[in-house]
Amino acid sequence: MPKQPLLWTLEDKPQQRLYAVRRTDFADIFTRATSAINADDKQIHLPKRISPEAQLVCGAEWAWSPMNNRICNFHLHRGRKHYYLWRSFFMDHEYPWRWCHEIVTYVPRSDDALEIIASGLLARAWLDEIEDVDLDEPHWYSATGLLGVAALKAVEAFAWSDAARELQ
Repeated sequence: MPKQPLLWTLEDKPQQRLYAVRRTDFADIFTRATSAINADDKQIHLPKRISPEAQLVCGAEWAWSPMNNRICNFHLHRGRKHYYLWRSFFMDHEYPWRWCHEIVTYVPRSDDALEIIASGLLARAWLDEIEDVDLDEPHWYSATGLLGVAALKAVEAFAWSDAARELQ
């Protein structure tokens, strides 16, 4: 199991600044990505557990009120035939509290840079949640990995735009 970033204090979280939104060079990966919810188990064998070699993409947090929040870490796993985006979320609804892991989206392997693949898969995962549960933009990023805050802001701007809905 990959190491989860610590729950940060306000002084330790990545710097949140104004960033120029870069271009959406991950749109091709976005259009080829498949939601794991719609996966046909007979055609693709999704991994059962997250790999220790999975790379952290980012940590995102939402805080609507002191008793209503969400902490998610996203990891990119390179499988034999696919790249998988895992979501790790903190399950505090049952005792003992623990981290839960699930695949949210995947794409066939390609020669694209890992940052482009992670951006496209993250955009697809967020768009799926926007449509399913009306998710709003992350309130802050608690950890950076493959993607820095500027890249995450670009993915966020794309996922919550009309352009993303037109491409799917």
